[in-house]
Amino acid sequence: MRAYRYRWMAIALVLLVGTYGLFEAQTLIRGPILTVTAPTPGELVANTFLTITGVAKNSTRVLVNGRPVTQDFSGAFSQKLITTNGYGVVLVEAQNRFGRTTTRRIEYVGTPQASH
Repeated sequence: MRAYRYRWMAIALVLLVGTYGLFEAQTLIRGPILTVTAPTPGELVANTFLTITGVAKNSTRVLVNGRPVTQDFSGAFSQKLITTNGYGVVLVEAQNRFGRTTTRRIEYVGTPQASH
């Protein structure tokens, strides 16, 4: 009778540890989570500089138009680019240490005003 009780306790422990392992591994399975907060898609940008801001979670590297951008401890990033006149596209990419990548394509219309 005693061995029967220990067997169920061992099974319960294995299930508990396995469930916890799957819960922790979900960030590896899903890959990085990328949120670009500015600019919004289709935004009309009248400034000379365009500031790209956002948050990348579960990532080790963030690229804006192929160039690395620094992140703070919470995953937030900010990068200034020169605004092009007319239609423009910004590619923001987040990568994790296992090579998984998440990409956002932000389209905007630039009408930078010349400063005098």
